[in-house]
Amino acid sequence: MVLISISKKGDTPTRIKELVKNFSLLKKLPQNETIDLSKIEWVTPLSILPIALLITRWQKRGIKIKFPKEERIKSYLTAILFPKGTEEPTLLEWGETYFPIVRVSHKDEKFPPELIEKVNDKYQTLLSSLFVNQPYQTDLTQALGIFLGEMIDNVEEHSQAHELWILSQYWQRLGELEICLLDDGIGFYNSYKNANIPVNSHLEAIDKAVKGISTKKIGGQGYGINRSIYLITESSLNGEFLIISGNAGYFKKSKETGKLFLLNKIGWRGVIIMIKVKKPYLPINIYKYFEPRIKYE
Repeated sequence: MVLISISKKGDTPTRIKELVKNFSLLKKLPQNETIDLSKIEWVTPLSILPIALLITRWQKRGIKIKFPKEERIKSYLTAILFPKGTEEPTLLEWGETYFPIVRVSHKDEKFPPELIEKVNDKYQTLLSSLFVNQPYQTDLTQALGIFLGEMIDNVEEHSQAHELWILSQYWQRLGELEICLLDDGIGFYNSYKNANIPVNSHLEAIDKAVKGISTKKIGGQGYGINRSIYLITESSLNGEFLIISGNAGYFKKSKETGKLFLLNKIGWRGVIIMIKVKKPYLPINIYKYFEPRIKYE
């Protein structure tokens, strides 16, 4: 039996450490094993979405799941449709403060554009409804819409992924929203390699993405990640931005300097993006964030 643990500590650095530990356990999982979730004390999109994808894959090999005994955690996992999620987001009844796991998959070379658009449109509608009667509702939903559009475009255009997963949670008491997106694509490192852009490691590849170095053969600038980080962390959203790809990552907290880090011997095939934002206390001029802030010399 393999024990997956998630503590009640809510800070992102702790979540990253727990996630890496759980990765290492799931990557070495023998067939016909049982995954024990009884030590899950709290659930956030970042802590549970990558685990959901890995467990879904392992279930095809006879893996079983032991759900938590605590009814609060068990009910929540059921409510977010853990682990498989849904591929029909438009037909789903959504919770008042959470959007269950959405899984977009395909077997072609690229995601069908109409499928991506359907998920993106549905998500932005839900985000708008979540903040009804809140100050700066329009600014908030526009900012999150820009982020989602940029991230989903990256997956569609560059990742060569076959699956895109999304999970969101809003904590009303804290006024915080967390969104996690992940894909099973080639990651930043292989994307740059395929574009014949010199890169020596996953860490260097993430650094290039953060600085706005594009893999596009025409244009040369890919500011989606760069300006999204600026929008989320330097506006009145007071947010956090996390990237994990391969064996490396990048984390930036509001008003602080972003930091690159290594995951050592474990990693993620594809890309994980997480943001956590607060309800804004000032208007957000989204046009201010259309230009890159981290320039590559």
